[in-house]
Amino acid sequence: MLSGRALTDWAAIALFYEKLIRISPALGTRVGYAAAVAEASGPETGISVLDAIEPEGVSNYQPYWAVRAHLLQRLGKTREASDVYDRAIGLAEYPAVREFLIQKRDDFFHRTCRNQPTSPVTNMKAAIKCRPGGERCAHSVSQPSDLSWPARSRPAGWQR
Repeated sequence: MLSGRALTDWAAIALFYEKLIRISPALGTRVGYAAAVAEASGPETGISVLDAIEPEGVSNYQPYWAVRAHLLQRLGKTREASDVYDRAIGLAEYPAVREFLIQKRDDFFHRTCRNQPTSPVTNMKAAIKCRPGGERCAHSVSQPSDLSWPARSRPAGWQR
């Protein structure tokens, strides 16, 4: 059985965005184009499209950071993806979007935890070393680490 992803003509969607950018080169259109190009041609190409967008225009644009995090995740750049997911989470204005991004981040990063040996104390798989290099797992914490973000973009209940 084919999945929906396999049935989607991403090259046609990328072409649509390319034409749309000529009419309306809005930030959202360019981010959508990066996502479509990544699906059609690979995450490296999508990252290149994102890199071509002016940095000052994306500093507080949450969809840019969400797409970037997803593409870095696909490239296997786990530490960078984690930091970028945190930024996207911190910029999410809607709780449902924030929870979705937290779930995506946690699901991906905890996959490696499932390969860790079970804890002899709890007989459960411990999420102690899920980050590369043996760092403590911090992915279950939904508070971003960057204190410089505007207060409006921090998750509810987040404190300095």
